[in-house]
Amino acid sequence: MLNKKIKRILSMSLMMACVMSVPTFANEVQNEDTNFFRGKEHRIEKFEERKDSRFEKKEERMQKFEESKEKREENLNKFYETVEKYASDLLDDFKAEIEEKDGLIEELKELHNDKFEGKKEEFEAKKEEIKSFVEEIRKKVEDEEITKEEAKELMKEKMDEFKGDKDSKMNKEDREEKRDERKDKRDSNKEDRKEKRDEFKEALENEDEAKIREMLEEKLENLKEHNDKLQEKLDELKAQ
Repeated sequence: MLNKKIKRILSMSLMMACVMSVPTFANEVQNEDTNFFRGKEHRIEKFEERKDSRFEKKEERMQKFEESKEKREENLNKFYETVEKYASDLLDDFKAEIEEKDGLIEELKELHNDKFEGKKEEFEAKKEEIKSFVEEIRKKVEDEEITKEEAKELMKEKMDEFKGDKDSKMNKEDREEKRDERKDKRDSNKEDRKEKRDEFKEALENEDEAKIREMLEEKLENLKEHNDKLQEKLDELKAQ
C-alpha cells in the first residue's frame, strides 16, 4: 500500500516537472530567437550610426568652409596689395588664376554635394529595406516557415548585399594604409607651405625685392599647376 502511494507521488511529481518544463523550453527558444534578431538589429543600428556620423562630419566641414570665406577675402586683398607693390605685372595673372581656381573648386563642391546627397538618400532607402527584411524574416521564423539557421543565412546574404561587393572594395587594412598615406602627404605639404610662408614673410620684413619677386613667380607657376590638377579631377568626376 505504501509502495503504491510512493509511486503515485513520484508519478505526479514527474508529470508536474514535464508540464513546468514546457513553458521554460518555449521561453528559451523564444529568447534565443529574440537575441538572434536583436543582435542583427544592433549591428544594423551601429552601421547606421557610423554612416550618420560621416554625413554629419561632411556637413560640418562644408559649414566651416563657408565661414572661412570672409577671412580669406581679407587675406587675399592684402596679398594683391603685396603683388602690386613688388610685381605689378603679375597682378592680372594672379587674379585670373585665383578666379579660375575658385570657379573650379565651386564646381567640384557642387558635384561632391550632389553625390553626397545621392548617397545619403540611397543609404536611407537601404536602411528601410533592411528593417523591413528583418521583420519579414522574424515573422517567418515565428510562423515556422523557415528555421533559424535558414534565417541566419538569409540575413548574411542580405547584409553582404547591403554592404556591396566586397571584392570590388578595399579591405580594412588597405583603407587604413591609404588613409595613412594621405595623412602623411597632407602633413608633408602643410610643413612645406609653412616653410614657404615663413620664408616669404622674412623676405617682406627685410624688403628683399629680388627674393619677393622670385617667390611670387614661383607661387604663380604653382597656382597654374594646381588649377590644371583641379581641372583634371573635375573632368574625371563629370565622366563618372
